[in-house]
Amino acid sequence: MILFHAEASRELQEVLGWYLERSPAAASKFASGVSKAVTDIDADPERFGHLHGDFQYARVFGFPYIVVYQRRADRNTVLAIAHTGQREKYWIDRR
Repeated sequence: MILFHAEASRELQEVLGWYLERSPAAASKFASGVSKAVTDIDADPERFGHLHGDFQYARVFGFPYIVVYQRRADRNTVLAIAHTGQREKYWIDRR
């Protein structure tokens, strides 16, 4: 099961809006990339790299973004849709 932290949902909407203003095709590709990353996390959360402690990430193919998540026994929680060039670990206090 995958849950989205409220801030991760907000970030996703902001990034989609940014891409949509510039290119509907890019926005669609970004949405598909995030969807694939989330589906892959749900299917096999252990396969992705670690960032810090028990935080892991999956890349959004074709974009400078990662999906940051935390594994738990009963669920995986997406904590951030983070730009790879922005401040690191700003999402670390999200639970």
